[in-house]
Amino acid sequence: MRMSTALAVAPIFCTLVFCHHARAASVRHYVNQNYNFCIDYPSGWRSVVPFDGNAVELLPPKAQAKGPRTQITVGGQANQPSEGDDTRRQSLEEYWNVQLRAMAEYDKATAIDVIGKKLVTLAGYPALETVFEYTIGSERWHERQIALITQSDAVFVLSLRCYPNDVQQLRPIYDSVVRSFRIHCNPKLPERP
Repeated sequence: MRMSTALAVAPIFCTLVFCHHARAASVRHYVNQNYNFCIDYPSGWRSVVPFDGNAVELLPPKAQAKGPRTQITVGGQANQPSEGDDTRRQSLEEYWNVQLRAMAEYDKATAIDVIGKKLVTLAGYPALETVFEYTIGSERWHERQIALITQSDAVFVLSLRCYPNDVQQLRPIYDSVVRSFRIHCNPKLPERP
């Protein structure tokens, strides 16, 4: 009886081990040295680190090389002083409002429609999740963004930008990246504002 049970369980065990290794091989791990955050992302996607090294842009396998493109971006930056009171830093709501104005002013975004906005928790911090659509030139874009501010006044932003028709396909990938997001991945690096 024991031998037959062992033989019956062996294929299941081997299948589980194989699946675990296959899944682990299909994910890449990224650690940002400037803001000490880390994420996991699909191995078929390309990662691009902008010149300042504060973020990573994740591009799907067939992303265009230049211009506006579908991407998931994860990055950190120092929080800025509040516009109304230089003695304190921006709140999440103030950060969001500044980003909206910057999109209109610098990116020339028009027809900005906020679809949803809610408070969530990410990596143990209060965060603001926003969903909005906008037009740049003749193209309509969908963006989903989560922003959080740490006690040391670092702002972390995780965003998905894509065409509205691609949201259903890309949302599970974005959600997976968000779930994998961690701060203080390397205990040897200092916390940075």
